[in-house]
Amino acid sequence: VRGHTAMDEVRWPVTVEGDWGPDQARAARSKLQLYFQNQRKSGGGECRVEAEDGAPRAAVIFGSEEVRERVLARDDHQIVLQDRTFRLRLTPAAVSEVVFVSD
Repeated sequence: VRGHTAMDEVRWPVTVEGDWGPDQARAARSKLQLYFQNQRKSGGGECRVEAEDGAPRAAVIFGSEEVRERVLARDDHQIVLQDRTFRLRLTPAAVSEVVFVSD
């Protein structure tokens, strides 16, 4: 192993859309990160979330194709924000479609 992680070579993104409002976008990003890192809840694993400020969508970028396929195989993804449940719509994406946003 040479001083870098699998996430340095990420190439397995999924576009995630939900009906949260602009004021909930930051909280949604955090919830998505926790949700998709949890294999038991989402089928996911190592990942990172890229989200445009205020947008009702994000890119969840997985470290392996296997994890991405496991997540996409599930059809009932949802998160809870401010006591409201949001059903998530997932579609596979290409790295070229991801808008990278620095913190």
